[in-house]
Amino acid sequence: GTKWSNYFDGSSYMYPDSALNTAMGTGFAGNIISFEMWIYPTNFNGGSYGQAITGAYAAVAANGRWLIYLEKTAATTSKLNFSYTTGTGTQNDLASTASAITQNQWNHIAVTVDATTSSSATVKLFANGVLLNTFTSQNMSTQTAYYRAAVIGGANSLSLIHI
Repeated sequence: GTKWSNYFDGSSYMYPDSALNTAMGTGFAGNIISFEMWIYPTNFNGGSYGQAITGAYAAVAANGRWLIYLEKTAATTSKLNFSYTTGTGTQNDLASTASAITQNQWNHIAVTVDATTSSSATVKLFANGVLLNTFTSQNMSTQTAYYRAAVIGGANSLSLIHI
């Protein structure tokens, strides 16, 4: 088959098919969901916001927001982060303790969420086949809907990521 990737320069992004929102069910609560992708970050200058990879996030605080993003730790490395709303106006940020994402090379990342018991969910962050962190006792009981369909791509003018 044809080999390709999409290039997002921080001002470009794409919305997947609207069926993805329905396919993901009624939010994280009560579900097991996995996200995985190959990324090729070319710049870690995302500033104080980090560099968005994918998520359903907006300035308006609402139930059902989530985001997978990179947080710069050095000139050529970054942490993997997962953020989700815990209520209107509040969110929980989970960051890998290791700087496992390397600039100018392909990195395989994955985030798994087991919220079958929504008041005590488990979130796992993976990079390049290695389990980076396990976060237990995450309360996702308010995650009963998705804010909107996920966006794939950067969230600021400096996030340069191939996905």
